[in-house]
Amino acid sequence: MPQSSALIVKTSSLGDVIHALPALTDICQHRPSTVVDWVVEESFSAIPALHPGINRVITCNIRQWRKSIWRSATRSAWKQFTTLLGVTHYDAIVDLQGLLKSGLLSTYAHGERHGYDAESIREPIASHFYHKKHTISRHIHAVERNRQLMAKALGYTIDTPPDYGIVAPREFERPFERLGGCEGAYVMLLPATSRAEKYWSIDHWNTLVRWLLSHKINMIILWGTAHERVLANALASPNPQRCHVPTERHNIHTLAGWIGHAQAVVGVDTGLMHLAAALNRFTVGIYGVTSPILAGPYPPSTERISLGGLEGFPSPHEVISHLKYIL
Repeated sequence: MPQSSALIVKTSSLGDVIHALPALTDICQHRPSTVVDWVVEESFSAIPALHPGINRVITCNIRQWRKSIWRSATRSAWKQFTTLLGVTHYDAIVDLQGLLKSGLLSTYAHGERHGYDAESIREPIASHFYHKKHTISRHIHAVERNRQLMAKALGYTIDTPPDYGIVAPREFERPFERLGGCEGAYVMLLPATSRAEKYWSIDHWNTLVRWLLSHKINMIILWGTAHERVLANALASPNPQRCHVPTERHNIHTLAGWIGHAQAVVGVDTGLMHLAAALNRFTVGIYGVTSPILAGPYPPSTERISLGGLEGFPSPHEVISHLKYIL
């Protein structure tokens, strides 16, 4: 079969980039001779790089460039990015993002551009950038929307369950012991999130931590901001030997290693929960102001649970009841 090429445009955010991985796996299965490149924000570039089917990751810094649009360094970086993007002629350029910014970015690449039609996306104006527009239901999970768009763009039929196609980096196996904690398995706790209303009650987290300690279960508690670091240290204070809090923020490659070797992952609505699902960990997602139906850890199963939603947060006892299943 002659070789072809495709470009995926999916720049952010962390969860959205992870949701696009099964579409890349589908290409590998149905169009194995296709060479695939991916345009993504530099801060999330480690995600597509984990997939063995990727050829080249082309990074941008749109979020940063917006803040310094008139600086010469920004203009130089933009020119370098667009030049690199235009080097290859692609048989298919597929904008899985479906936003104005991603549609515009796709025009700097050479080839036939595919994307959602105006009725299938939140920003209908983006559809004007595509040569071919495809109708995809807005009432199915984001993972399946990505898969269906890619299948229509490249001309194949989806006939398998979603496969994220990534594994945890091996060098991070047994990280808890290397971090100075007790020997044995561990649970990852993800209390940090980008929006304050998504936080789970500190009292609920304390109840969960006490239950895990009562069963001699080790924990790694992640944080993102200085405030969240204080929260994580407070949660770990009853038993620092069993509750490790990183002293600094780590890159996604490292976090993928830690999460991918955990016995279970418990967290609020955050991109790292999607990474845990992609790495096939037992997950308990905690929702309270958003719905997991269309964008939660996927696919749901007895080992991938989402609790709560628009109706409110789950109690710690609900979370614990599901953890008992695996722990």
